[in-house]
Amino acid sequence: MGKVQNERKKLEEEVKQFKDKQNKLKQIKTGIHTVNYEKISSQLVDNYLLPNHNLLLYYLKNLSTKMNPQSTNYPPQIIFEKNQTMYTIAVTGFQYHHDQFKIILQRIQSVNNSMQSAKDYYQQHLNRIIRSLMITFLQVQSKTRYWLLYKNIFSNNIKEKIKEYVSMFNISIEEQIKTLIEQCISSYQLKHLELIPPLLQRIIIYYCCFTLQLPLFESTKDLIDKIEKNTIITITTPTGSGHGAYFADNPQKSHKYTKADENDQTRVIFYAKVLLGIPSVQNKDNSNLTSASIGSHSVQGTGDDDEEYIVYRYGQALHYLKIIYKIIDV
Repeated sequence: MGKVQNERKKLEEEVKQFKDKQNKLKQIKTGIHTVNYEKISSQLVDNYLLPNHNLLLYYLKNLSTKMNPQSTNYPPQIIFEKNQTMYTIAVTGFQYHHDQFKIILQRIQSVNNSMQSAKDYYQQHLNRIIRSLMITFLQVQSKTRYWLLYKNIFSNNIKEKIKEYVSMFNISIEEQIKTLIEQCISSYQLKHLELIPPLLQRIIIYYCCFTLQLPLFESTKDLIDKIEKNTIITITTPTGSGHGAYFADNPQKSHKYTKADENDQTRVIFYAKVLLGIPSVQNKDNSNLTSASIGSHSVQGTGDDDEEYIVYRYGQALHYLKIIYKIIDV
C-alpha cells in the first residue's frame, strides 16, 4: 500500500511540474508580439537584409538562448512584404528581438548612408573636373571648324569616361561595404572594429586610383598651345614602368628633362597612369629618400612651382601614351 502511495505522489508531482512548465510557457508566450517596420528602403532590403536573412534569423535565435533559454521554443520570424519601392518588415518575437532588430537596422542604414555619401562626393569631384575643363576650353582662342569639332568630341568622350568611372567606383565600394553587413548583424566586437581602419585605407587607395584615371586638366590650355605651335610626329601605346620613377602634372616640367635626338631632333614624353595611393608630401628635396614613408605609397614633392610625384614599386605606373614630338621654329 505504501509503495502505491509513493508512486501516486511521484506521479502527482510530475503532473504538477508539467502544469507549471506549461503555465510558464504560456506566460512566456504572452511576451511574443508582432511589429510592422514600415517604409524600409528596397535598397536596404534587396542588397543587405534579404541576402543575409538566414544569418539574421540565426543571430536572433541565439539571442533567445542567451536572454531566456525557455523561449527557444518560440523562434523569431521575419516576413518581408514589398510595396512598390518600399518594404514592410513584420518581425514576430520577444521584446529583446525587436530591440536588437532595430539596432541592426540602424547600423545598416548608417553604413548605407556612408556609402551613398562617398558616391555623391566622387560624382561631385568629377563634375568639378568637367567644369574646370570646360572653362579651360573657353579660354582657347580659336574659331576653326576643326577646333570646335575636336572640342565637342573630346568633351563627349570625357563625359562617357566619367560615367564609366562612376560605375566602376560604385561597384567597388558596394563590394567593400558588403563585408561590413555581417558585422552589422552579428554586433560589433573588437575584432570587427579592428577591420575597419584597413578597409578605409583600401577605399582611399581605390579612390585615388579612380581619380588618377582621368588626365589632370590644369595644364590643358598650355598643352594645346604647344600642340598648335609644334608638331606631334606620332603617338603609340607602350607598356612597362620602372622603380623610382618621377612624374609631373605639367608637361612643361617633363619637357625640361627631355633631350633632342641627334638625328631628327625629336623628343619623347610619356603620358602615364600612376597609382599614388596615399602620398607622403615633401616640401623640400631629400636625396637620401629611397622609398615612401611608412603608411604611404608614393612621394609628392611640393617644393617647386610644379609638383612632382615619385613611385618606387613596379606596377604603380603604366605608360599609357608615348608622345614623340619635335619643336619647330615658326
